[in-house]
Amino acid sequence: MAEDKGGRPLKFESAEELQMKIEEYFESCHNEAGDLTRPYTITGLALALDTSRKVLLDYEKRDDEYSYTIKKAKLKIENFAEESLFTSKQTAGVIFNLKNNYGWQDKQDVGLSGGLNNTNQDLSSLTAEERRARIDELNRRRGNGASTTT
Repeated sequence: MAEDKGGRPLKFESAEELQMKIEEYFESCHNEAGDLTRPYTITGLALALDTSRKVLLDYEKRDDEYSYTIKKAKLKIENFAEESLFTSKQTAGVIFNLKNNYGWQDKQDVGLSGGLNNTNQDLSSLTAEERRARIDELNRRRGNGASTTT
């Protein structure tokens, strides 16, 4: 059995053995005709490897071939989840999975220069004309036709 740098034996003799077990997991998600019968998941992979999800993710943090092997498997699982967004009508669980397991985020970036999206911004250093221009820009972006110019 391979040994961890901390002295604890690793579950797999080699990264090749780990890769072989990972491939068996992905194959087990399909029937004999090759049709998918269950989704790819991190927990499913951990169960197939007879380990815990935490141990699996610890392997990912290593600085060796084990890490690469796990990262590649996780990427395949993430790709499966991402593609599910386009093929499934039930996406809430997929979105939850992507956010909690892969760092995906809901993000609105309106790209306003000068922090126009921050309505609590201190405008006291701006001239009256600059303040009016900022307020007009905010109103325009919000769809409010109000203007500060007369």
